[in-house]
Amino acid sequence: MHYLVTMSFILSLFMNTTAQAVADFSGNWSTTWGKGSLISNMILQQSDSSVNGSYTYQGGNISGKVQGHVLMGTWYQQDNGARGTFSFTLSPDGQSFKGRWRNGASGPWLKDVWNGVKY
Repeated sequence: MHYLVTMSFILSLFMNTTAQAVADFSGNWSTTWGKGSLISNMILQQSDSSVNGSYTYQGGNISGKVQGHVLMGTWYQQDNGARGTFSFTLSPDGQSFKGRWRNGASGPWLKDVWNGVKY
């Protein structure tokens, strides 16, 4: 009986740790979007599951939340007033992400991707 209680406790600790683990998007990224023709450097800082950062194109700012290996949030470009939402999925090695984006808070995702490589 003691063995079952101990194993149940250890298993519950492992499951809680696994469920709470989030990917780390912090760092410097070289990103491309559109049809791959637009290139912008992005710097992201992460605290727990919250991510904030900036990118060089049009004075861009980005913020979001990480769940598992996916970062979802909003982007805003100071220079032209454009804004929208995004979703980035981090690769298993944490060195790249594949993303999608759209203008505004809803509606269809654009066919163009927003991908990044850590440098």
